[in-house]
Amino acid sequence: MVRRSTLDLDDGAIAGGRLDDWTYGVNWRRDAHTRLMVNIIDAEVTDVGDAQLFTFRVQHEF
Repeated sequence: MVRRSTLDLDDGAIAGGRLDDWTYGVNWRRDAHTRLMVNIIDAEVTDVGDAQLFTFRVQHEF
């Protein structure tokens, strides 16, 4: 999965800039009840800086 998103952080007198990010994700089902999810996010806020994030989740249905 690949996702591109943009968020306008300006509101009235608040000049928060603009957030642009790319998310790359992989889902893996071990079986019918267990799923592993991994995301890598590359984000940039205009005139503020960059961030790279790694997220990992496990979902198990009982």
